[in-house]
Amino acid sequence: MKYYIKKVAEPPVYSELTDWKPKKWAVFGASGFVGKNIVRELTQAGIEVVAISAPRMSLLNEQPTTQSVIEAAQTSSVVHDLAMKVKGVDVIVNAAGLAKPDSGDFNALLGANALLPTVLAMASAEAGVGRLIQLSSAAVQGEKETLDDTAEVAPFSPYSFSKALGELSLIELIHSNLACRVLIVRATSVQGIGRQTTESLKKFSKSCLASVAFPADQPTVVSSVTSLSCFVRMVGTFSGAMSPIQLQPWEGLTTLQVLELAGGKRPLILPNRVCKSLVWGGKWIGAMFPRIAGPVRRAEVTWFGQHQESFGVRVPFSSNPTLIRQILQES
Repeated sequence: MKYYIKKVAEPPVYSELTDWKPKKWAVFGASGFVGKNIVRELTQAGIEVVAISAPRMSLLNEQPTTQSVIEAAQTSSVVHDLAMKVKGVDVIVNAAGLAKPDSGDFNALLGANALLPTVLAMASAEAGVGRLIQLSSAAVQGEKETLDDTAEVAPFSPYSFSKALGELSLIELIHSNLACRVLIVRATSVQGIGRQTTESLKKFSKSCLASVAFPADQPTVVSSVTSLSCFVRMVGTFSGAMSPIQLQPWEGLTTLQVLELAGGKRPLILPNRVCKSLVWGGKWIGAMFPRIAGPVRRAEVTWFGQHQESFGVRVPFSSNPTLIRQILQES
């Protein structure tokens, strides 16, 4: 299955706001793993936070486009209802997406990860909200050797397609001079104590299958929910110029270090060519069975890692490498 999305122009850089001092935040998806940690981060920083339940949405469209998503949002009665709920809020964080990389429920994924963000952007503009922070995923860039903060996407699964479509729909709204600043935060492979993905990583790291591709020194996108939450706070409060797309910063680990920390032992280092052949075979199968694409991609990233770079105006942020180390060792 092909996941084609029409390209959009790069969004313009937001100018400096010298008087930007947000006082009240609203978090959608506050009961979820990431949302709960963001609320904790904001509360500890002395910021007033309200948790708002996100409406369940679906999008019945076999060939969705940014235009069809925007049109669906424009005709949704939910926009005005949400606008009434967020009046008086300075910053909205949308952490209510459907975080199920292996899901095959295309309509539900489109509703949660593409339509809902677009509806929230329109509601934010109607309510006079200053900023909307959309929690997206680096998965939107798929197999790119190097992740970046451009509008270029390369989805490879129903989940990554829904996230990419949500991003590009928001960028189209940015180009239309939406009366609210939309910031897209691309989270990487976020880990945390008690999270299922982290438990799965630890289980794999302790098994006899634990392995990385030679030379095992590639940077990894494995990151901590603590750093992500802090980064979201910085994106919401920063008053300087910034690009609408912000990639979660690298936290300093390599492919080898991740498995050593999570498993407490040294993993196998496999020949690079063998790993590439296995990934190629997995992708061939995944082309026929979309639900396989997610696990194959995770194996590829575990073996080969992924580089990161920035071309835009980044929000100043320094990651604390001890945070992800503690999570991998303690989870």
